[in-house]
Amino acid sequence: MSGLLWPCFAVSGAAALGLELLWMRSAGLVLGATAPTAATVLAVYFAGLGVGAALARGTPRRPIARYALLELGVAAGALWSVAVFRALSAAGAQEALGTAGLAARVAAVALALLPATLCLGATLPVLGHALAASSVGKRGGLLYALNTLGGAVGIAALGFGLPARIGVTASYLAVSGASALAGVVALAVGDDRAAAPRSATPARPAPAPARLRLVAAGSGALGLGLEVLWTRLFAQVLHNSVYSFAAVGLVFLLALAAGAALSALLLRRTAPAVVAGGALLGAAAATVGGIWLFVRSTDGLAYVGMQTGLGEYVLRIVGLAAVTAGPGALASGAVLPALWAAFGDREGAARPLGELAAANTLGAVAGAVAAGFVVLPAIGLRAGFLLAAVAYVVLADLVAPVGARLRPLGYAALLALVALTSHPARPSARSPRARRAS
Repeated sequence: MSGLLWPCFAVSGAAALGLELLWMRSAGLVLGATAPTAATVLAVYFAGLGVGAALARGTPRRPIARYALLELGVAAGALWSVAVFRALSAAGAQEALGTAGLAARVAAVALALLPATLCLGATLPVLGHALAASSVGKRGGLLYALNTLGGAVGIAALGFGLPARIGVTASYLAVSGASALAGVVALAVGDDRAAAPRSATPARPAPAPARLRLVAAGSGALGLGLEVLWTRLFAQVLHNSVYSFAAVGLVFLLALAAGAALSALLLRRTAPAVVAGGALLGAAAATVGGIWLFVRSTDGLAYVGMQTGLGEYVLRIVGLAAVTAGPGALASGAVLPALWAAFGDREGAARPLGELAAANTLGAVAGAVAAGFVVLPAIGLRAGFLLAAVAYVVLADLVAPVGARLRPLGYAALLALVALTSHPARPSARSPRARRAS
């Protein structure tokens, strides 16, 4: 019966990303403007996931039972957020929040989101201890891939019309019910029927955990930071609609899931440091190649409009995102499972899964904030992509064996090569940006 827990974790991913989109809708009624809403929801969401993962890094005695309680906690947290947002939408509460200022409204949104996000962040380390202790890199990577694939389903369902069909409140109930179902199934499986497997072989020698945490945080920062940059780049050529950005987010999730699954397969025959380093170098190359291909594919950032209908429009957006942003996201998704394997599972899977997932998630928060509020205003899109590519190579250097590391001259040569080979992102005469400037 322990095999039922794997699809349960995919359901958990669908609920997690579905909740994120629902919270974007509900928080907008409290915060008003789009930018503060997106920044607040993303910051609280990822911070809650990171803190939850860090709190769950200890070794649980009954991991399946604890995982079940966490999923039930997510279900209750979803209902809690509905109640809080309804209370905040009342006339008296709106007036009070309006006089209290932005900080009070942000705190109220955080109060609605944190219970569910803390539980969601703890699910991977806890369930991984039960299912991935025999091979934290391979089995943990597959768990991560399933969870991310479920998240893509959640994005597709909640981003492409489910709230419009059944209503926002019913969508919250559906997400809560999905998490509750996963929890009930886990309770039925129980720890007695799904004893955690133990590692039969000694753990491989690993780089210093502090270095692995740094690489995990850095890869998370670059991954979500690049998603912000890609979203801004797509906004240069797309109609600003929910469907457009949901399609881009869907491609990122599918690519991350594919990357995690690929990493799990490679770890069967390849050393973790080689997989992590190769994935980071691949992400650097894909970042440079992706922006070059994007400019070519859009004829110099020309407007991509609807031609024969919404279905055709969304498919073209998904295809464009898949060939430009997808390869980099796929390579990025392969990094974390390799770092888990490099950390080792001598003390069980909960510690590497919890510590490195927490570092990766909290790094993602910092990356999104830095990309949106520092990189874009200070150096712009093209330089931001180039900076990310160089940073990926620096991270690859950190996980490489001592004899294979780059010297300072190597970094200088790399930076020059990236700058020379990247395609300048100049708008064409037909791009929205060019038309606004004229």
